Amino acid sequence: MIKQTERGNRPDLAALEVNAPEGYIGSKIFPTLKSATKAGKVYYTAVLSDVAAQTGRSVTDAPTGTVLAASNLDFSVAEYIKRYTVPWAEVEQMGGLEAVDGLGAMGSKRSVMRAIEGAQAEVLIDATSYGTATDISSGVLVGVANAVQSIKKVKGKAALVMSNYIFNQIKQAPEVKDLMFRSFGGLTTQQVLSLEPMAFLACLQGVFPVDEILIGDDDQWKISGQTDALAVVKLADPSEISHKLDPIYAKTVVYYGKENPTEPFEIYAAPNDDNHCNNYDATSWLDIEEFNATGKVILTFSLATAIAAAQTTATTAATTAQTTAATTA
Repeated sequence: MIKQTERGNRPDLAALEVNAPEGYIGSKIFPTLKSATKAGKVYYTAVLSDVAAQTGRSVTDAPTGTVLAASNLDFSVAEYIKRYTVPWAEVEQMGGLEAVDGLGAMGSKRSVMRAIEGAQAEVLIDATSYGTATDISSGVLVGVANAVQSIKKVKGKAALVMSNYIFNQIKQAPEVKDLMFRSFGGLTTQQVLSLEPMAFLACLQGVFPVDEILIGDDDQWKISGQTDALAVVKLADPSEISHKLDPIYAKTVVYYGKENPTEPFEIYAAPNDDNHCNNYDATSWLDIEEFNATGKVILTFSLATAIAAAQTTATTAATTAQTTAATTA
C-alpha cells in the first residue's frame, strides 16, 4: 500500500467541501471580496453626509456642486496557516492514502476557518468600539431599535449579532420573557425558555426590529474582557461589486492564488521522510476591512442590571397605583 502522499500544491484537496462548524457567522458579516494580489487598493462607496440644498441663489451664479468620488483604502493580506500530520503507520487503518489525504486537508482547513472566524469577531467587536458601547440592559428593545436607526445610511439587512452566551442571557431578560410569553399564550415562562433553540430564535426575531439574528459560537464570539458585548450591523450584499455600488459595512479581502484561483484555501501536501508522516498545510491569505464603520453599533447587556431595572419599574408602578388609589378614595 502506498503511504506517502503526493508532494506539492493540491487543488484537488483544496476543493474538498468543508462545512463550517455550527455557529460560524463571520462570512455573513464580512463577505468575501476576491483579490488576485496580496496587497493593493480597494475602491468603495463611502456614506455621504447630508448636504443642505442651496437657497437664495442669484440667477447668474452657478449652483454649488458636491463632488462624488470613490473612496479607497490600502489592503495587505495576512497568512492563516495550519498543519495536520498523519504518521505513515496510521494510513492503512485510517482507510488508505486517499482517505488520509482528505482527512488531513479538511482538518487543517477547519482550523484555519476557526482562526478566521475569531479574527472577524474581533474586528466587529473591537476594543475601541467596545469602549464606547451603549448599555441596553434596562431597555433591550428600544436599545436595539435605536441602534438600527443610527446605521440607516449604510446599505444591507440589519442584523443583531451576539454570542450564544449573550443569547441565553437575553432570553432571560424580564422584558424579553414578557414579550415571548405573550407570543406563546398558554405556556409557562419555563416552557417558553425551554423551546427548541431555532424555534425560540425565529420568534425572537419577530420581537426585535432586525432582519436577522446571528448567534455566534462562544469559542470565537464570547471575547475575553468583552463577554457582555453584542452588535447591530448591516449585512452587505455578498456580490463582488456591492461595495462599489452602495455604502456597505465591510468585506474580507481574500487572495486567490495563481496555483488555485477558484478556492480561498491552498493545501500543500508533503511526505516527511525524517518523521515518516504526511503533512497537510492549509493556508488562506486575507485582510478584514471595514469600509464604513458607521454600519455597526456595539452594545452591552447585563442580565443582573436588566432584572434590577425591571424590579425598579415594577416597584415604581405599584407605588404610583397606590398613590392614585389613595388620592381617588
